[in-house]
Amino acid sequence: MYQVPSRFYGGVTNSGPFPFSALGNYPNPLPMVSPVDFDDFMGTYTAAQWTIQQTGAGTTADTAGLGGLVIQTTTATGNDQQANVRPTAKFAIVAGNQFWFAANFQCSVANLSQVTLGVMDTLVGLAPTDGVYFDKPSGATVLNFVIRKAGTSTTIPIYSSFAAATNYSVAFYYDGRGDASLFAFCSANLTAPVPFGPRVPFPGGASVATASAAGPNLLTNLPTVNLKPGFGVKTGAAAAITMTTDYIFAAADAVRF
Repeated sequence: MYQVPSRFYGGVTNSGPFPFSALGNYPNPLPMVSPVDFDDFMGTYTAAQWTIQQTGAGTTADTAGLGGLVIQTTTATGNDQQANVRPTAKFAIVAGNQFWFAANFQCSVANLSQVTLGVMDTLVGLAPTDGVYFDKPSGATVLNFVIRKAGTSTTIPIYSSFAAATNYSVAFYYDGRGDASLFAFCSANLTAPVPFGPRVPFPGGASVATASAAGPNLLTNLPTVNLKPGFGVKTGAAAAITMTTDYIFAAADAVRF
């Protein structure tokens, strides 16, 4: 939708005022406030930027599509997987700090596939030991939101009719407050656009689940180890499966001096 942008000729900053802040007159938002890992797959896919965790001889590669896409393809054997995770765990969910995650994807098979994406310690076997992530198990069309610490999970079903070759956006937000809450979002539950401003914003889906100290879903299993973004797919039968990902995004507050 056409819209005339606002223009701030002096810049926009999230720094404190000069001279109380060294970067008070820097005219752009400070990138060190909320470190971001965002891959839109618009450039050439670079395998060295990821650790490939696979069973079988599958592939991860660029594929054509508006906005940039990457496609993971398994081999045609049961329990074969193709997963990508960042090589180093550079994120953590910390009390007092906010955390954001979002991704958009689709899978070629609805029932006989497992799909996992979020932030985690590993995707070997698509079975993280620690993480906060979305998971659709093989043999089901239920999409779950999983909070997992040291091998113990809180699993919250958020959507029951996962379909093949259908784009889904999923996201979560941790507010980091003293009475901290973790919110999950899914586009499959968003039945109408959100009417904010002159154009519909990127909503990331409707809020579909909450975990907090007040329950009913608790944060007991919120991980305390360092985590890394990742996404992957695994076969549930002897047939090749593809997972196509449009983008993956993670960001966190960071207190720096």
